[in-house]
Amino acid sequence: MHRSEQLAKAYGYHLYLPESSLDRDLNHFLELLKSAITTSLCMDLLNIFINQ
Repeated sequence: MHRSEQLAKAYGYHLYLPESSLDRDLNHFLELLKSAITTSLCMDLLNIFINQ
């Protein structure tokens, strides 16, 4: 079984990033991640609107 499948089965996610592997404070990383997700969702909605 692939590791990502094992993670999904055991913990419900496909990617694990230990805090020690980050190049910045955990809170800063989470803010960047949230911003990226929000931007991606907004772009998806915009593309749906434009393509209607």
